[in-house]
Amino acid sequence: MNIRYSFFQQERLLVYRVLEEFSLIAWKEFYYAIIVRKEWGFIKNVLVDLRETNSLLKFIDDIPEMKTFRRDVIKKDYKTVFLVDDPARTVFADIYTDQISDMYSCYYCCTSKSASEFLELNIDSCKFDKIINALDEGFCN
Repeated sequence: MNIRYSFFQQERLLVYRVLEEFSLIAWKEFYYAIIVRKEWGFIKNVLVDLRETNSLLKFIDDIPEMKTFRRDVIKKDYKTVFLVDDPARTVFADIYTDQISDMYSCYYCCTSKSASEFLELNIDSCKFDKIINALDEGFCN
């Protein structure tokens, strides 16, 4: 799994894009790597761009494990928005959102404008698209 990401301190935002095949193990390793960084301390919002991810439907049964990992390892309350663009990604995001919403604020949408609104960011959609498309750090597993 390949992840491109950036922290945006002023917006208290982490944006990451999952590329290629999703992997639960790699997703966990990604979070283990970022939660120890000093930038993680200011994060209140996370945008997860799933539009270039494959095979999410086979991970639906892993959502309870993802929820437990967030509660027990990540241990941070932040708002999450998934950016999706097709039925399979939408199904995954919908089920994840439904299962985690009793503990955390979590949404999904299909436009960067909607994502920006859910995250209550003061960024116009063109600038937000540029941010999403220019993520400068990488994590590969």
